[in-house]
Amino acid sequence: MKNVKVVAIQRFYFEDKIYFPGEESYQIERVAKRWISRGIARHTIYKYAKENKLLLQSAIKDSEFREFFKNIKIKIIVEIGTFQGVSTAYMARFAENIFTFDIEDYPKKYKIWKDFKIINKIHYFTIKNRKEIKNILKNIKFDFAFIDGNHSYKNVKADFELVKHCGKVLFHDTNYPEQPDVKKFVEEIGAKIIGNIAYWIYNECEKDK
Repeated sequence: MKNVKVVAIQRFYFEDKIYFPGEESYQIERVAKRWISRGIARHTIYKYAKENKLLLQSAIKDSEFREFFKNIKIKIIVEIGTFQGVSTAYMARFAENIFTFDIEDYPKKYKIWKDFKIINKIHYFTIKNRKEIKNILKNIKFDFAFIDGNHSYKNVKADFELVKHCGKVLFHDTNYPEQPDVKKFVEEIGAKIIGNIAYWIYNECEKDK
């Protein structure tokens, strides 16, 4: 019988082991199905998004994005470009809180966040302009930012200026031929390009790399 990767959505005990919310594990198929039917675990966010046709325009479709967060310590994330909230849900596994912004409120994201029991970690704002974001960020001490909003050079640069003081910024769609401005900008600031993402870190934070 094949093994299935699942993620716990609440704390529970099974065969002398305690599983905590957000913890992933491989289980034989019948065990995984039983956990899912009991509401104590779900398929991974990636598989959930794939089955529900939510991968389009989401960073989670890129393996380099998924792998990136397994090797970095983060407390508070600011995300520019929420869309359907799939990448938000994935990042929530690795952070204490996420503050995420978009100009349009896509309703599908709320179901995803509720299904994975992470909605209390996510603070979403529908905004009209960057001035609103700037005012909100005045009261937030964050240590990481993810930019996946408008992909024009002007907008990517403006988003970066809003969040760069945190010292660590990740960009998406750096390998997107139809919109080359993201790659152009990240190359100018010296960000490290890894497939379809790029990571910029302030020099004084090299020890946290």
